[in-house]
Amino acid sequence: MSKFLNNKGFTLVEIFVVMTIISILAAIAIPTYIGIRDSAKVSFLQSKGNMAAKQLNQWVLDVTGANDGNCVDTNFDGTINSNDLTCSQIITNGFSATYVAGRNALNTNQEKSPWDSSIQLWTTNSATPSGQISISEDNLQITIQARDNKGNTVYQSTVTK
Repeated sequence: MSKFLNNKGFTLVEIFVVMTIISILAAIAIPTYIGIRDSAKVSFLQSKGNMAAKQLNQWVLDVTGANDGNCVDTNFDGTINSNDLTCSQIITNGFSATYVAGRNALNTNQEKSPWDSSIQLWTTNSATPSGQISISEDNLQITIQARDNKGNTVYQSTVTK
């Protein structure tokens, strides 16, 4: 009988208590992690939307104030050269279509939806699909709108032409 009393190890109750504590900590930590991750994705959309608004504002100033020729970096390679569209081509195609085509042509992870990497980040669909940034325009303004994966608008701005 004394042979069994000298065994070392954990009892079933001790193991159960430890597993309960780990479960409680996981129940607290996992939703927090998911919330932080979603918040980062929303911040990504807001940052990209703000960047697009500033770039499009500069495009409008450059295109409307220039003679025809290559006046803005439409392919986003960092230089303005003959590979870029001319000012008149940008006006004909539209600022939004030109901007979205150039961004989507980059085809990098930075240009994909943060919720689904198989979806382009940029669209000209004015209904703004979830997880994307829509750029649309009329005769007077360009509208930039971003929606999260639940369809909530997380960024909206307009640029006057």
